[in-house]
This record gives sequence, structure tokens and C-alpha cells, in this order.
Amino acid sequence: MGDDDGVSDNHSRPQTKSFKKDELKAKKKAFLARKECIKKKTMELSVLCDVKACAVILGPDGKIETRPENRSDVQDVIDLFKKDCLNNKKRKQNNNDHGCKKKQVLGGDEGVVEDFLKKVENKLDQVKKRIKEIKTKDQEAGSDMVLLFELIFNHDNKLF
Repeated sequence: MGDDDGVSDNHSRPQTKSFKKDELKAKKKAFLARKECIKKKTMELSVLCDVKACAVILGPDGKIETRPENRSDVQDVIDLFKKDCLNNKKRKQNNNDHGCKKKQVLGGDEGVVEDFLKKVENKLDQVKKRIKEIKTKDQEAGSDMVLLFELIFNHDNKLF
């Protein structure tokens, strides 16, 4: 029995099995196209840029595909990646925010390092202040030179 608004009970049911099947087909088709594109781009990157690159793709069916297809080549790239990650982690542990090795700067005591950085900042402020003083003196000397030239040439471009 239908409602008074003319809509039958069939339209209010959840999606049908055939609709879900069509949706799965479309997703599979899109996956296959994009998978091939990723594999192609990985190969192009590797060949054109002369770099090591790999792609590992886990499909919706659980199947693993790689580019390059030789698994040992993929494993080589993954091992290089892991080694680089490990080296970066060690580097970050040894370095502080200023790129200085904590253990090498004044024995590695963080309080000493902070004091050292404060002294460096204070010295930098003193240098900036001195530069400003010198620039001011240079500007004053420059204006004095203009006055001197005006006096010498007495506005008529004649000497005295």
C-alpha cells in the first residue's frame, strides 16, 4: 500500500543490491586507472630525475602491488628510507633549536647554554647600537661636507 502522496513503498527502501554492485564496479574501475597512473608516475620520476622511487599499493582486495615490480628493488628503497629516518631522529636528539650540538657547547649543561645564548644576544644588541651610532655620525659628517662645499664655492661655483 502506498501513501497518499503517490510515493510507493519501493522508493523508501535502502539502496538495492544492483545499485551497490554498480557502485563497486565504478570504484574498482577508478582504482585500476589511478593505480596504473601512480605506477607510471613513479617510473617516470625514477627514470627522468635519476632518483630511487617506489610505490606500494594495497588494493581493495588486499592484493599488494609495487613499482618497481622487483620486490628487492622496493626493499632497497624502503631500507634507505628507514636508515634516513633513523639518522634524522638521531640528529634531532643531538641538536637544539639553534642547530648547535648540546653536548659540544660548553659541556652540554642546558643552563650554561642558555646563559651563553643570552650573552651572545646582548653582544649582538651592543653591535647593533654601535652600528647605529656610526651611521648617525656618517650622516652628520655628510651634511657637514655639503655645508663646507657650499661655503667653498659660495653659491657661484667660484672658489672663495
